[in-house]
Amino acid sequence: MSTLKDKQEAIRLLTSVREDPDVPVILGAAGEIIRFTRRNDSTHSKYVLAKAVIPPGAGPLPHVHHLTNEWFFAPKDGLHLYMGSANYRDVTLIPGKNAPKDHAHVIELRGGDLLYGPRGMIHGFVNSTDTDLEFYVLWTSADPYMKNEIYEYFASTSEHLAKVDTTKKPKLVNIIRFFSESTKFGINLSSGFWDFFETAEFESSAGMDGPYGDLVKLLNEGEA
Repeated sequence: MSTLKDKQEAIRLLTSVREDPDVPVILGAAGEIIRFTRRNDSTHSKYVLAKAVIPPGAGPLPHVHHLTNEWFFAPKDGLHLYMGSANYRDVTLIPGKNAPKDHAHVIELRGGDLLYGPRGMIHGFVNSTDTDLEFYVLWTSADPYMKNEIYEYFASTSEHLAKVDTTKKPKLVNIIRFFSESTKFGINLSSGFWDFFETAEFESSAGMDGPYGDLVKLLNEGEA
């Protein structure tokens, strides 16, 4: 059972992880600027960590990762995270097509919130403010015997930037690549909020829990 101490330690470790000497900067298909600060080569393949800058109104639409679990950390208020209720166990199961649509929990994140998104859960997020916001995302393989290729997915489909530039917008051709390659990396993408969801309710992040102790262990193992 995770404790408040576990959560505090997880946040401390997450926000103090040393960055790789070469940090790729990638313009995501949803308009987010992603700095991949740690990749498989420097974490013993334990995790991939990104510090993203989310411009106002930007953020990925509902999608499902079938090969990775995710952690989300919001340093400041202003992001809304949406999480589904069901678990879609296979990439061939597409909500609204050959599987039922889901119910969305739209969570208003507060500064210091740390949330967990297991594989198979619909999720996404959006910057609801008028200013750029930083957001940490950590991916870890859902199968310890499989490589986490989330960085390779972004790197092979998206534009690489010399530095963070939130005035840049993703090119249509890169968005097409991002969508067309998604299932090869075990990801189902939607093209609109209601593609995967049929109902939604707004919730506070207060009282939400997660396996924080597992994250502490993961971060320590990545530095060993």
